[in-house]
Amino acid sequence: MAIGYIMAGQKRKDLLTFTARERLIHRQKQVAKVRANNDHKVRTKTAAWLNNVDDMITILDHLPEDQLNDSITDDDIFSILKLVERLLRVKRFSPVAVYSEDHWRGLEGEVNDLDIWRAYNVYRHTDNLVRAHLSRRHPFGNFDLLLGMDADLSFRGRLQPDEIKTLSRIRNAIRAYSEKEAARLEDVWLELEAMSRDEMEE
Repeated sequence: MAIGYIMAGQKRKDLLTFTARERLIHRQKQVAKVRANNDHKVRTKTAAWLNNVDDMITILDHLPEDQLNDSITDDDIFSILKLVERLLRVKRFSPVAVYSEDHWRGLEGEVNDLDIWRAYNVYRHTDNLVRAHLSRRHPFGNFDLLLGMDADLSFRGRLQPDEIKTLSRIRNAIRAYSEKEAARLEDVWLELEAMSRDEMEE
C-alpha cells in the first residue's frame, strides 16, 4: 500500500489527489473554508474506501493465492496493520483490565458492554494472528529490553550469550530488510547509550 508522491496534474492511483493530500497534511495552515471543504472530501473518500473492505475480503477468500501473491507486498501488509492501529485509536477502543469480579477498568474508568465487545473482537483477531503467524514462543517480547540493556553501560555486561545472539539475529534481520527501521533502532540505541554515559559521569 505504498503511497507515491507525484507532481500536480499527473495521473495517479492514490486515494487522495496531490492537492488534497497537501491540504490535509498542512490543514492548520489553510483558511477555514478551504480546510472544511477538503476535510469533507477526505471524509467522503475514507468512507468510500472502507465500504470496499468486504469486497477485498471476498477477493482474498476466493481468488487463487498464486494470482494474488505478486500483487501484494510485505509493505502492504505492514501498512494495513498500521491502519488498523490508527482506526482503533480514532474509535477509542479501550483495553479491558479486570481487577476483581466487579472492577473492570478501561481508558476512561469503568468499562461498559461496548468496551468489552470491542476488546473481545480485538483479542480474537490478534490471537488468531499470533497463533498463525507469530507463535507463543516468539523472541520479540524482550527485544526492546535487551536493546536497552545493550546500550546501557552498566547492564551491557550482564547480557547472557543466548540473549546476545537473540538481539544480534533480530537486528541483523531488520538491517537486511528495512534501512528505515534499522536507522530508527540505531538512533534509539545511541540515545540510550548517551544517557547511560551521562549518568555514569554524574
